[in-house]
Amino acid sequence: YKGLGKVSLAEGKLDEATDHLDKALQELRRIGDVACLAETQGHLGMMNLGKGHTSVARNELRDSLETFCDIGDQGGVAWALERLAAAAAHGSADDRAVRLLAAGAAIRDAVGSPRPPVDQPDYDELTDTLRLRMGESAFGESLQAGAALDFEDAVRLGRAE
Repeated sequence: YKGLGKVSLAEGKLDEATDHLDKALQELRRIGDVACLAETQGHLGMMNLGKGHTSVARNELRDSLETFCDIGDQGGVAWALERLAAAAAHGSADDRAVRLLAAGAAIRDAVGSPRPPVDQPDYDELTDTLRLRMGESAFGESLQAGAALDFEDAVRLGRAE
């Protein structure tokens, strides 16, 4: 179900994605696959963000972050922070969004967890949008601030409202 949900999400079929991802969550909880559960929570969050359900999306994305933290998956934490950045940008919290993106990238670099190629276009689009909205100077300051966060502070930023 998770794979079908990801495909439906990528195709913009949000209602279909919801059905598949909800079924995947149930099955992953039943079998105890916590790593896939964390990723599926993140996909569900992004699906709800696409539907305009920002509050629900943020909660699901925070659940994903917490689950990745619980299992010690730092690459997964970076993945969740980047998705929380999208939610922050959706709510016009541009400084926070850039800090989350930079913190996620710094964690990826530190643990050797490259961004999946399939995620790169969305990352680039979000980065370009934020740079345009904020201006180069403010964007650069936020980028430096996020990159300077240690792991615990990056997670705290992701957990914050």
